[in-house]
Amino acid sequence: MASVSKDGSGNVRILFVDANKKRKALYLGGISKKQAEVVKTKIELLIASASSRLPMDAETAAWVGSIGDDLASKLAKAGLIPAREARQSQGLESYFLSYVDNRPDVKPNTRRNLIRAICYMVDYFGADRSVDTVTAGDAVRFAARMRADYASATANRTITHAKQFFRVAERDEIIERNPFRDVRGGSMSNTDRMHFVSLEDTKRLLDACPDGEWRLIVALARFGGLRTPSEHLALTWADLDWSRNRFLVRSPKTGQRWVPIFPELRPHLDEAFDRAEPGATYLITRTRDATANWRTTFNKIVLRAGLLPWEKPFQNLRASRETELARNNPIYHVVSWLGNSIPTAAKHYLQVTDSDFERAAMGNAESDALATQPEAEPVRMKSRLVLESQVNLSSEPGVVDDAKSDAPKVRTATHRVRKHHPQKTDFGGLNRNDAQTTQNPTQTTANTTRPDRTGIGETLENLASCTVLSDAVLYCTDGYHPEKESNLHDRAS
Repeated sequence: MASVSKDGSGNVRILFVDANKKRKALYLGGISKKQAEVVKTKIELLIASASSRLPMDAETAAWVGSIGDDLASKLAKAGLIPAREARQSQGLESYFLSYVDNRPDVKPNTRRNLIRAICYMVDYFGADRSVDTVTAGDAVRFAARMRADYASATANRTITHAKQFFRVAERDEIIERNPFRDVRGGSMSNTDRMHFVSLEDTKRLLDACPDGEWRLIVALARFGGLRTPSEHLALTWADLDWSRNRFLVRSPKTGQRWVPIFPELRPHLDEAFDRAEPGATYLITRTRDATANWRTTFNKIVLRAGLLPWEKPFQNLRASRETELARNNPIYHVVSWLGNSIPTAAKHYLQVTDSDFERAAMGNAESDALATQPEAEPVRMKSRLVLESQVNLSSEPGVVDDAKSDAPKVRTATHRVRKHHPQKTDFGGLNRNDAQTTQNPTQTTANTTRPDRTGIGETLENLASCTVLSDAVLYCTDGYHPEKESNLHDRAS
């Protein structure tokens, strides 16, 4: 058993007998009695665990792991827990840079973004700031500063990387809780930097290029959707499958993929092939350095073409191509050709252009034009079955008595032509032997071809909504049309 008491100075102490039956005292300083009672209870559990030579329970172990180094040191001196190894203070810059250096799997661009995030944190927290001293409040204030000083995509990307770094520190048990756990990174896309390069502007760019290789660079980005410059530089002549109209792209970011040789791209590949030296390996020979600056020369080409430079020039060439392809092809085909995913394409590539609005407006205009056309005669829908006794046939085939035109005109709602039996007589006195019908239930005679649009010009076998009762009478599920019957009668006569 243990007890809580105070010494002559008023400091709280816990008196107990350890597993070896020795009396000991643990001085806790000026803490409250309630806190001292909690420590006393935990000491009793530690003594019981040591006496029974059993491991401490999970709750006690978690408490021991959560206490500070000062109390842990006092418990270790009393022989209640093992001595805790002194934790070395980790500087923020050195620790995070060592993490990046030990990640050989990350791509060069990802490595650059991680190091950039470290620079932002060093500027705010300081290079020597200990990792375990960054609090949740510090994380919130850092996120607010990033969003105030930088574009939303840059701020959100940095916050996401900061959360990643401190998650590693939590896994290494340098910190007990990730201070960025409750800070949301947000979207990394920035629609303000999106720009659609139209086909007209692309033609002007190609005309302004100084040589054929630059025309090929622009064409591969705009018509092939390649990443610039990494996928351009990796493309070899052996990767082109001319017979199957496709070429192999070896991307350092997403691996290999096949891309069609699109009609817009083919002339530029043919030109480059005719221009290539015998035995050439690569399509792009201007430089083999993936870190070379192509943006400066490209912006000069943009100005020479009479255009203004835009943000992320090569990215937007590629995004423009994906936007075009997505209009006429299944999206899962497009992302396979471009080497990204559907969520990535929707967030960072696909754009709504002026031509999309124009097409939508033209579609609405056509609908309005149809709405302003004169209304057709109202159609009276009848019941699914016609009482044959209600149908009055005239003595002439194909003519219906006007006096009986309000009778139900629909024989059946099924979409097929009825098979006739020549031996039987029809209702109303008309002998079916006189009707020129066929034994094929899906065909009528050649005379059943309907006139052009005013008479609805298609063959009767393609008219899904009509049913023939006889060659003399035509009834439709969309109403009664006497003009169709007269036309049939004229052709039959």
